[in-house]
Amino acid sequence: LTMSDEMLKFEQNPNNIEIVNVMFRAAHTLKGMSGTMGFEKIQKLTHTVENMMDDIRNGQIQATQETIDFMFKGIERLEKLVDEIKLCSKFLYSLL
Repeated sequence: LTMSDEMLKFEQNPNNIEIVNVMFRAAHTLKGMSGTMGFEKIQKLTHTVENMMDDIRNGQIQATQETIDFMFKGIERLEKLVDEIKLCSKFLYSLL
């Protein structure tokens, strides 16, 4: 499952904190890996989305439609950034 799939499940059940925990762990891993590889845009965006997830799971903010929409947009942008890296990698590999 992707984070977008998890977001769809969370949108249907915004009180299920376990879904947020799954997404948080995935975001945390992505943030760390992107930072290690120097992908700063991905690292910064992931950090922002991860903070919102952390605030939801700690009860500091509510999972409203607005926060869910914000997280969806962030995750969609992250997926596009990762896809761009994959495309560039395939292109560079084809030159070898």
